[in-house]
Amino acid sequence: MKPTDPRLWAIKRPRIALLCFLGRTLLFVWGNGRVERGGILDGDVISRTDDPMRRMDRYVQDKTAEGFEGREFIPFVLNGGGIRSAADLQHLLHVTETAQGAFGDTVLSLSTVPAYRDTGETLVDEPYVTAEKISRPDFDLRRWKEQVAGDPGVFGLLVGRDFAWASVIRYLPPGYDEVKEFRKTVEFLEGREIPWWEWLWKTDISPRDPAVGVGGWTLGRGLIDQGLNVDILTLVFLGMLLTVPIFWAAVGSWRSALLCVGGMAVGGAAAPPAADRKTTAAGTTAAPPRRRSSRPPSSRAGRRRGRSRRSRRTAAAG
Repeated sequence: MKPTDPRLWAIKRPRIALLCFLGRTLLFVWGNGRVERGGILDGDVISRTDDPMRRMDRYVQDKTAEGFEGREFIPFVLNGGGIRSAADLQHLLHVTETAQGAFGDTVLSLSTVPAYRDTGETLVDEPYVTAEKISRPDFDLRRWKEQVAGDPGVFGLLVGRDFAWASVIRYLPPGYDEVKEFRKTVEFLEGREIPWWEWLWKTDISPRDPAVGVGGWTLGRGLIDQGLNVDILTLVFLGMLLTVPIFWAAVGSWRSALLCVGGMAVGGAAAPPAADRKTTAAGTTAAPPRRRSSRPPSSRAGRRRGRSRRSRRTAAAG
């Protein structure tokens, strides 16, 4: 039994080849969907037990049993000119309330941190920024800045030491999905829901409020991952687009060309066959020409002369 060329088999049976291609593609998509994304320190990826990065990560993880809950955070930075008036504090309050509405109570800013003050009778725990405080006629911004500068827990962390910026920090939940939180943060900044197909080419963030910036490793890694995915999809699409005419020139059929590059998932199976002499009425390529013999020319010529003499003897006998 002669071995079958898989290329000819695929060209003669385009629908079966298409089903095989789609089956393998769905298998890969299903597998990628089940695999959890992780970082370089997840589990025992670093096998060396004396590696400093692994030892530091293990040290932090061991503190969890003692009640320590280290969380990663995303800072939203208000850098639209700094804190110069009560209106800037009102803007900070608005951004904090909007973030709390989107992310819950894991938001920290000057409008959520209490400014403890002992009056001699009671301990006041009113936050540094409240709507009531900044709307009072006797509100003094200079005295407010002096009060903030005297608290090392917020000065330089939630507000710049020159009051040129202020931040609203969002703490991420334990065991969070980085891609999901990245996209959720981008939607919050842009003030809209982003459809899934837009993520196929989106590589930047366009905040609705130009005075609000964002930082953090989660956003950085998310942008790198997003840019890499878009580049891969773009290169694959361009490669397929450039390969189609090359295969068409080689096989003489658009259907066969699309099948060779795996592009028949949309409409390649229904494409009309090319009208050439190598294509049958059923739309499949005819059998290839017979291979040439490996015998030398002199041997082939002798065989032809022998067949000719036998034919003459048969004719004479008849």
